[in-house]
Amino acid sequence: MVIIARFSLPHEAHIAKASLEAAGIISIIADEHSMINMQWLFNDIPGSIRLLVHESDADNARMILNTDFSSAVDNDVIS
Repeated sequence: MVIIARFSLPHEAHIAKASLEAAGIISIIADEHSMINMQWLFNDIPGSIRLLVHESDADNARMILNTDFSSAVDNDVIS
């Protein structure tokens, strides 16, 4: 397993993990429940939550996480 991203907040890591899972890439969130993150107000170690994937998936995972999907969002308002 290799680290492909680091996050300061658990929800950011879970969003990235969900994006990878949607593409069929298995990932693991490490250090999510460390004491530093449980006391988020005092978190002075940015990037202490790690997202890991198998080494063979690392390049694809980084590409997915670095892709801007904002143009895929429909701007129409649903009534």
